[in-house]
Amino acid sequence: NKASDMASELRRTVLQAVDSGELKAGTDAALLVSELNGLVMTLLHDARFLRDPLAGEHAARSWRRILSDYRA
Repeated sequence: NKASDMASELRRTVLQAVDSGELKAGTDAALLVSELNGLVMTLLHDARFLRDPLAGEHAARSWRRILSDYRA
């Protein structure tokens, strides 16, 4: 299915980023993919259903925090 294909491609991309030194060695690719999925799902929920005007800013701040945790 498309969702699992997308997760597989994102996992492959994370592993490539680890191999190239952009992300920390030992990064748990499955965990990072799960965190990114959670971030996107929360953004969609908060923006669409809660109509939170800060949803985009919260997602951007979350993305920066996640990236800072994994960046090499």
